[in-house]
Amino acid sequence: MGREGKVRGLDIKPHAAALPPNATIEVKDVRTVTAEELGGDRAFEVVMSDMAPATIGHRETDMARSYELFMVALDLALRVLAPGGHFVGKIFQGGEFQNAHATLKKHFTTVKVVRPKATREMSYEVFLVGLGRREPKAAAPTDAPPTSEPSA
Repeated sequence: MGREGKVRGLDIKPHAAALPPNATIEVKDVRTVTAEELGGDRAFEVVMSDMAPATIGHRETDMARSYELFMVALDLALRVLAPGGHFVGKIFQGGEFQNAHATLKKHFTTVKVVRPKATREMSYEVFLVGLGRREPKAAAPTDAPPTSEPSA
């Protein structure tokens, strides 16, 4: 990223630690933020999500909440990423993990599962990484002429 790059963070809680001059963190809820509030479509080269649910100790519920947050982050990423951009999102393995993985494959040329070395051995937390955002397909016009001549 270097000194020319910019980092823009969103969190539901205020951030108090010092940041470099090219970084900001805003208090916003990713569930309600719009692409326009973030600079519009194709405004970002990378979107990263380290969101995790408030766990309750019930594995299936925790996984479902993690999946929901992952999909919220992915939805936002798909609205603001430039073609060729990248997405990194935290998710708990299990439950709907395979669905999240398959969804990433539809939108990115390369998908990887990354388990950081610092992650506890018993943890089921990983990061799904999507590299190379595919160009979104244009919607077909609804008033398109027929593709062949009707038979008489």
